[in-house]
Amino acid sequence: MGNTTPDGLETPRPQARGGLRVRDSGRGPRAASRHHGRTAWVVAGQGGAEGGRRGALDRGWPEGNIYVSYPSDKGTSFFRSFSNGRRWSKGGIADSFSGDTTVNVDSSGAVYEGNLNGNLQGDVWKSFDAGRTWPQRGTSLDGMDSTSSPFLVDREWTDAYIPPGKTTRQARVYIEYHDFAPSQVWVNASTDGGRTFGTAVDVVSSFEAEAATFCNSIPGGVKVVQSGPHAGRIYAAWLAADLPTSAATGCNLTQLDTFHTVWVAWSDDEGRTWTDQLVFDGGFGHDASALFADLALDRRGNPTSPSGTT
Repeated sequence: MGNTTPDGLETPRPQARGGLRVRDSGRGPRAASRHHGRTAWVVAGQGGAEGGRRGALDRGWPEGNIYVSYPSDKGTSFFRSFSNGRRWSKGGIADSFSGDTTVNVDSSGAVYEGNLNGNLQGDVWKSFDAGRTWPQRGTSLDGMDSTSSPFLVDREWTDAYIPPGKTTRQARVYIEYHDFAPSQVWVNASTDGGRTFGTAVDVVSSFEAEAATFCNSIPGGVKVVQSGPHAGRIYAAWLAADLPTSAATGCNLTQLDTFHTVWVAWSDDEGRTWTDQLVFDGGFGHDASALFADLALDRRGNPTSPSGTT
């Protein structure tokens, strides 16, 4: 069904459309295809960040635990391994409804789980005990979720960073997503460890990126550089096409267009302003999606996309 990670846990292959969910067999997670839903993996170990969310590995901090989050009939199903993937135990369910999930850690070991909730808004939950309980859910403008988007939310991604001299209570936490109307790519930021989030900021800043992104986009991940000269820099990735063909094929409602461009934007001021850059353009008729444009950082904080390297 997919490739196998070094820990023996199967990595689902991307599907042409839809996503993947993982079913709970009672013995640990196994993958199964489904139109909606996305599997999220994270490895908390020594080193910089590598890998993405959907069926990939993200080397974070600091205990070496492995976490898997996925949408299921039970909600935000969560598994964790403290034995390098040899044995798995169930974690807590943060929300009884889930559309997409993400999972990441900060350098204190706190675990964050993003979720597309039943109101089509994004939530960011936080655990301080390796996913056993989820006592914190971030709120934003409306006090009900972490995004408060007037155009609703889909395909959310999360990451976090603790600045020098701060604790997890002051972690910078970010959630990326797109909406259901103009299909812009947004990021909401938190400076208090994910307890509260500010208003959304559009990461699409140039005319060229807007012309490619408007009405049809696929967010591909948000990552924060954890160390080095660019520590704290945020990267957000997404797929796009072009306005004429997207409009002719039904925009984001159908996503029948070929997503032939990969974009990355970055911010050095905690998400207040963004600069975008075209990473890859395969030309009309060539599709870079499978379905998501996963984003990774190497140990030096350099971003990598599935179709090119910035």
